[in-house]
Amino acid sequence: DLSEAAMMVGFPAIMKTVRGGYDGKGQWRVDTLDAAQAAFAAGKGATLIFERMIYFTKELSVVATRNAQDQVVTYPVAENVHDHGILSMTIAPARIKADLAARAAEMATTIGRKLGIVGTYCVEFFFNERNDLLVNEIAPRPHNSGHYTIDVTPCSQYEQHVRAICALPLSPPRLFANAIMMNILGAGKGDTLGGVEEMLADPSIVLHMYGKHHAVARRKMGHVTAIVDGPVDEAAIKRARGAHGRLRWLP
Repeated sequence: DLSEAAMMVGFPAIMKTVRGGYDGKGQWRVDTLDAAQAAFAAGKGATLIFERMIYFTKELSVVATRNAQDQVVTYPVAENVHDHGILSMTIAPARIKADLAARAAEMATTIGRKLGIVGTYCVEFFFNERNDLLVNEIAPRPHNSGHYTIDVTPCSQYEQHVRAICALPLSPPRLFANAIMMNILGAGKGDTLGGVEEMLADPSIVLHMYGKHHAVARRKMGHVTAIVDGPVDEAAIKRARGAHGRLRWLP
């Protein structure tokens, strides 16, 4: 019963579908019972989770792969920044302490084994001021926050996935360099991407486009990876944002 759930959990709260949600879709922040009832109606009969609002200091994720032989490998913990529910930027590795990174990797490994996942998957976490590491979402597939693996690892999340489903040995992940990944979203203002030549004048920038024909507003059209030789500090982030900012959609 929705009213009972609201009484138990309280407000503000998040309501979200148990399946099929992505990029903020299938998710609603609710502050009142009326808002919760509206979200329930918007769910159109889908099973929803009603959970308290989590206040966190960082959003983290671990991309991992498990094969049928129970071998599990984990990529470095990534630090994520979202904008209106859509991943905006991933920093790899995350700017966190080693013990926290080890906890996240261990939790992701345990989850993959307990669920019997074969293939690449991602576990997303909230980290708060009390040092809690809370599982927010499990994506049973290659993940947007793992796209950087294409450019700075010898075996990307996609190759690991193929290895896993073909019962091949997995490759221990390691980074050639650190990375910052930024999504390229459509703007609904045109389908031609300008500024590419200017952006690629920086040799540390790699562009990936997905072959989608229409740049619908907030649709993921591609991503940019900034390869960072050294720590991911504010200067590196500023450089990546600057490169990404040169892109613009043209009519």
